[in-house]
Amino acid sequence: MVSPKAVQNYPETYRSREVNILSKWLLSGISGTVISLPGAGRNNLLNFLCYRPDVLQVHYLEAEATRIVVVPVDLSNLPENSPVTMYRAILRAFYWQRHRLPSHLQDHVTSIYAENRGTRDPFIAQTGLYELLLGFQKEALQVTLVFNRFEQFAAEANGRMFTTLRSLRDTFKEILAYIVGMHREIIYLPNREALGELYPLLDNNVCWISAMNDSDSRWVIEQALYRVAERPSPGELNHILALSGGLPVLLRFITSWWVKQSPKPPLESWTEQLLSTYLFDHRLKELWQGLTQEEKSALLALGKTKGRRGETAVSPPEERILQQLAVKGVCHKSSQGWQINSLLWAAYIHLQKEEKQIGKLTQHEKSDLILQASEPVKLAPQEATLLSFLLKHPYERHTYETLILMVWANDHDPISQKQSLHQLIRAIRLKIEPNPSEPLYLITWRDQDDAGYQLFPEGQPL
Repeated sequence: MVSPKAVQNYPETYRSREVNILSKWLLSGISGTVISLPGAGRNNLLNFLCYRPDVLQVHYLEAEATRIVVVPVDLSNLPENSPVTMYRAILRAFYWQRHRLPSHLQDHVTSIYAENRGTRDPFIAQTGLYELLLGFQKEALQVTLVFNRFEQFAAEANGRMFTTLRSLRDTFKEILAYIVGMHREIIYLPNREALGELYPLLDNNVCWISAMNDSDSRWVIEQALYRVAERPSPGELNHILALSGGLPVLLRFITSWWVKQSPKPPLESWTEQLLSTYLFDHRLKELWQGLTQEEKSALLALGKTKGRRGETAVSPPEERILQQLAVKGVCHKSSQGWQINSLLWAAYIHLQKEEKQIGKLTQHEKSDLILQASEPVKLAPQEATLLSFLLKHPYERHTYETLILMVWANDHDPISQKQSLHQLIRAIRLKIEPNPSEPLYLITWRDQDDAGYQLFPEGQPL
């Protein structure tokens, strides 16, 4: 496979903060997860990591570069969900990257791939992959497999495949690590329990892709103007930067929009015109839906209250959430308090101020009163009993039977109460969900063996 041509044109300083973090992972053999909001550039960053070894060698890995091997593996569209198919996909990934290896290892990889590319026997495929990695181990090379779009793989994979990945890493833990790319935290995977021992391996180290710095942002704008003779004025260029807040998807779309405008509209009208365009509304909505309900609540609170010096005043819980959002590249703290990086997204968020029922669910320690964004939720006794139990055991998958016994402890036939449980869940959703038909707090789960509900107190992103 030929490396993506576009990545070869990226500046050597591209995403230097994130590449520096990931380079340290490579050097230390650390596994972890790379996460970004929609349109923040996760795919481009991981492609840069995988296909620009020249940059890694000169600026990050230096003398250690010769012992580091980075292999992108696509598990998001396997023809069959089985360990043997996964083994073969990993072998194929090594084969496609063989040109970067010393000649004797190229021959090693080519030979093993040729022997195993058509096998349907999982033991033979596993043996082939083990023999391949033993060759790298003999050379004292550190191998990192990069699985982008991991949430797509996780949605289809079964427990055996996750166990296989963890077992593979444990067998070669001295030389093998994984980096996975996703658009939200691993805790929000629908079947995260199936990850088993793979879960802590990937969750212990997380790199959020933040907003681009000024240099990278200007480069993205130049790329969007590649075939255009006209260039924005300094004022227009600065306005594109301010409106985008360093988010790649907004940088590209705002620049493309500017190219199509004739004559060029005054700067003060840009925000209104952009927000009235379906394409921008769609992209901004994607970003908004990529946040938890607790994060949305904190952003909506910005500007509502002011401190003594006119700065934006926020509560301690909101401060914690805004610090978390700063890591994600959404906002920053200045002398005037917290501000959203993108002026365009800030304007969009302001339009969402009428959005109802968002904020984290909590329970008062002394009164046991259940709150949502610090406001009491009016609940019937059985509703309060059920929601209180779920708040004490968040994120866990509770079966129907467990929840029925919690609410109707004296009932000797839990199965007969299943419909009553569904009605109770529906009543709670009507009181806590922005859209009860698309729940974000109280989620239904199902697998091959059972079903039930789980609670995300902060309201998971879509």
